[in-house]
Amino acid sequence: MAADVYVGQPKACDRVKHDYRSANGPVICTENSYHPGADACQGDSGGPLTIEKGGRRYLAGILSYGANPEGNPTCALPDGFGIYTHAHQYADWLRDVVGTVPSGS
Repeated sequence: MAADVYVGQPKACDRVKHDYRSANGPVICTENSYHPGADACQGDSGGPLTIEKGGRRYLAGILSYGANPEGNPTCALPDGFGIYTHAHQYADWLRDVVGTVPSGS
């Protein structure tokens, strides 16, 4: 299964991930209010967040958890956020471990 999710605004994402500043950091935050009903749910942790660039899909993030500002897990609720490990931040480590990492970002 797949769903379109949207990167959240730093000020909104900071309500869930208190040190969040931008999607260029160690995590990517998605904000459910942009597309209510589309979200990762419990059991999806470890799943991919991909982006399309030049007709190809690239791994952007790996789902860590979802929550709302009260800290409760969410599943496609409009007040929810998804927090993904930013894969590109670990490209050098991945390259060391597996030998190669496709470029694209």
